[in-house]
Amino acid sequence: MFFYELPELFFQVRPAVAQEGDAVRGDVRGGPPLAPAGIYLAAIDSVPFEQFTALGDLDAFGAWVAGDAVPPGLSSVVYTLRAYATGFDGRLAESTDVQLTFE
Repeated sequence: MFFYELPELFFQVRPAVAQEGDAVRGDVRGGPPLAPAGIYLAAIDSVPFEQFTALGDLDAFGAWVAGDAVPPGLSSVVYTLRAYATGFDGRLAESTDVQLTFE
């Protein structure tokens, strides 16, 4: 039997590979209802960047979706994104890193 520790917060970006004009969305799940949350741009092409790209609040089910269209000029760029929210224990909850590739 194996045990795995899962992150407190789940974060998914769809699609993982996007082109100019595509709609991209980030889904954050697993936090307490109405908790503040954010999507953080941790790196661009593996170079640390460190800036929040979206801020919001989780809904009554502990989920939040942020999205937008891909602007021109991002081809061949890879974003490393991470989600943060207030956790059930009142501390900062962090997701695993997710990559978004622009073609």
